[in-house]
Amino acid sequence: MEIMEVTRQSPWGQIADMTTLLIEQMKVIGKDLDEKHVKAGMENALKPGTTARFFICYDDDEKAAACCLLNIGSGIEAGGDYIWINEFHVREDKRRMGFGQALLKHVLQWANEEGYDYIASVTSPENKAARELFKQNGFGDSEMIWLERTR
Repeated sequence: MEIMEVTRQSPWGQIADMTTLLIEQMKVIGKDLDEKHVKAGMENALKPGTTARFFICYDDDEKAAACCLLNIGSGIEAGGDYIWINEFHVREDKRRMGFGQALLKHVLQWANEEGYDYIASVTSPENKAARELFKQNGFGDSEMIWLERTR
């Protein structure tokens, strides 16, 4: 298992793997987004000056197993800068094999080394596996309603 950060300078294969995982993740949450749309979002997140970070986890056969996209934000509740995990996805055939656990621990270690104390994310109430994974790693959960607007 190998976990690495994906940047603008990463090999094209890593960016393609990240794109594939994010397309899968969008389908899981009911968003049927095409490759062009996901690539545009990734290019935006990878442009210079953004606070987004991508991490990808590979299995021992060098196949992409899981990914995470996070952003650094500023908030009152956090008392300063914090991490918002926008996307966290484990390929369906790699679930319950430790890839999500390893990736989340890697992200938490990275956050600790960077000095971020507050980390937040969102998942659906029905996603018991995600809720349990995050709970095992010190996250609490609460009922929230996700509000969104698209122009």
